[in-house]
Amino acid sequence: MEATMYKFDSRVRYSEVNSEKQLTLPALLDYLQDCCTFQSEQLGVGVDYLAQEQIAWVLSSWEVEILRSPKLGEYISVKTWPYHFKGFYGYRNFLVEDANGEALARANSVWVFMDTC
Repeated sequence: MEATMYKFDSRVRYSEVNSEKQLTLPALLDYLQDCCTFQSEQLGVGVDYLAQEQIAWVLSSWEVEILRSPKLGEYISVKTWPYHFKGFYGYRNFLVEDANGEALARANSVWVFMDTC
């Protein structure tokens, strides 16, 4: 993958699962959003920077493919990387893997860069 990939490891929590002990879709989307936010923070262009500069990245759309839902207590890795910018649009991919490196979910997102003034 590209040099701009960012990864964080986590464990599926009780508050993130349904009655079958599987990660819910809203919780999966939270992991994806957190991953790109963590990357932005690490690069110095996170929440405070965006607010100070009065700019924002606004999510336009998700395309998510769930291959297998992780279960309660399972260790996962969440990865993200931007892959294209055109005008005010930014495109970002995501990959969620289990502890063995098996792909659990893939996602693509489209973001719009905006002035918040």
